[in-house]
Amino acid sequence: MLERLNDPSGPLFDVSGGEVVASETLAAHLADREQPRHALLSDSIDHETQGRTTTVKPEGGHDAYLIATDERLLVILGDQPETVEIEFDLLSISRCNLKSGFLSTTLVVGHSDERIRFSPTDGDAETVTDYISQMADVYRSVESSLGSAMETLETLESRIREDGTEGDYYLRVQSQISEARHHATREDDVPEDRLLERIAQTNSEFDQRYASAWIDRAETELETAETAIEADDFEEFCAAFSTAVEAVSSVQETLDDLDSPPETDTAVGTLTDRAEELKTTYLQAIPATQERATDADDAASAADAWLESYRRLAALEQSEWEPTLESRALPVSDTESVAAKAVDALEAHAEELESAGEVALDEDAQQARDRFERAAERLRQAQEIAAAWESIEGADYETRLADIEEQIEVTEWEWGAG
Repeated sequence: MLERLNDPSGPLFDVSGGEVVASETLAAHLADREQPRHALLSDSIDHETQGRTTTVKPEGGHDAYLIATDERLLVILGDQPETVEIEFDLLSISRCNLKSGFLSTTLVVGHSDERIRFSPTDGDAETVTDYISQMADVYRSVESSLGSAMETLETLESRIREDGTEGDYYLRVQSQISEARHHATREDDVPEDRLLERIAQTNSEFDQRYASAWIDRAETELETAETAIEADDFEEFCAAFSTAVEAVSSVQETLDDLDSPPETDTAVGTLTDRAEELKTTYLQAIPATQERATDADDAASAADAWLESYRRLAALEQSEWEPTLESRALPVSDTESVAAKAVDALEAHAEELESAGEVALDEDAQQARDRFERAAERLRQAQEIAAAWESIEGADYETRLADIEEQIEVTEWEWGAG
């Protein structure tokens, strides 16, 4: 409610039961739901912008009005009531103080680039000063907290997209938004509903950006997983897939906790479908490779299949991905038994390659060397697997590898490379 003025006559105010209210003229200047709260009258006003001061004085004996609403500070001249001469958003006001002199009192209000000096001839200057200071402080405090929340959100988004971690940034954003709510509700005269709407908008933006960051993270990791599986890089696949599943889960958990979740259901559904397809493809390949290994007609194919099956299982165990927690578990063989079969198959293929190298030694040194080097590679693969399992007693790899190295040196001499 506006202050009672001794002489509120004019185009901006009506008097009803002795109480001053906004007329239609003033109401036309107000935004939706904006309410006038206080007013001061003066015969002129000093307006300072960029260090230059201009005195504005209405003509025809009219007053200059300083009107404080719950959103802005308006200056309207009585001889031009259809125009707002000067206005400040309450948020922008950083200075508001009352200077009392021997003959007059002057209200100075504004910010670093612009201010006004208003010497009231009517109205309660102290009440208006207190109101403007209080409201400006509330608006600044709310925006400061929301601004901090958005800055923290930027860091949170970067952390999620870069390495899939949040640190304490999520909780900090929530704390800063809660702080804004506290500022919005701490005083009686503030437009609490509008400030809370502003906070709700920020919170909604946070939800959208937070979910989008995790979606991007999941998308990146799924792409990495897809590339890795094409390259038969099983460790990279399982690590990326595990992170992707975690990211999708984080998005879904976030959406489940929201009253009005952002429009991300389609994106999450697409990611979930892609993850399910990748999971199924990867897991089904394990028994398929074992079947291929069992049915193999030659040592090379058997060694390749058992090695692939083992590597798929070992990568799965080393990652944080637990397929049994998924909607449907696919058959996964015991890693240790597959390791033993892989070692046997690799040793058998190495022995076959070594024998073939010896046969070729007299006729084709280059071919012999290729087979010896391939045999050495097979033995190193077997050695690596056997070293990871105490239950597997592998061959005397160092001795066998030393023998093969001697054979390779012979081929180099025969071929003329030594």
